[in-house]
Amino acid sequence: MSQQSEFQFSYYPLKLWIDSVITIIALLSITLLFVWNKYQPYGIIIALIIWRVAWNHFYNTVKNLSRQLSGKPAIELTNEYFYDHINDIKIYWTNVKRINLWQSKGTTFICFDLKDFKSHVTQSKSLVDKFFYKLKVHQEDIFVKTEISLVKGKNIEIFDKVKRFMQHNTSHKSSL
Repeated sequence: MSQQSEFQFSYYPLKLWIDSVITIIALLSITLLFVWNKYQPYGIIIALIIWRVAWNHFYNTVKNLSRQLSGKPAIELTNEYFYDHINDIKIYWTNVKRINLWQSKGTTFICFDLKDFKSHVTQSKSLVDKFFYKLKVHQEDIFVKTEISLVKGKNIEIFDKVKRFMQHNTSHKSSL
């Protein structure tokens, strides 16, 4: 049975393109600087390490640009889950304890406090998430976050819609 989307949020093109161009130019410039320096082969080795560490971010940047150009949504809300296409993560409403709005340096995030963080780690492509999970570093203090600055609309309104949608679906499930 296919789960249909109940609500979709599209990308905010200006912010997405500015962030993407900065990311791509910065990563390529740093790589070229290390490759063309006079201390070889160390420059190539450092460039490869930078690419390995930054690959997921670079891949997500290109993927999000492609999704925006093809008119696909950034976020989908269904009765079962919150699908964050920006990070390619599916968060089931039954796994969410609470959500918060967090702002830092001009970027706004929806933070999900999960009951079972392992479900997030198995989906995540982030080496940092997997590393901290393996170390068992304060997992109760780790939130899964989605950058809603890349989503079209007012951040507080997007957060309110997501929160209402979550409350409706978790209260509906508990009454069954």
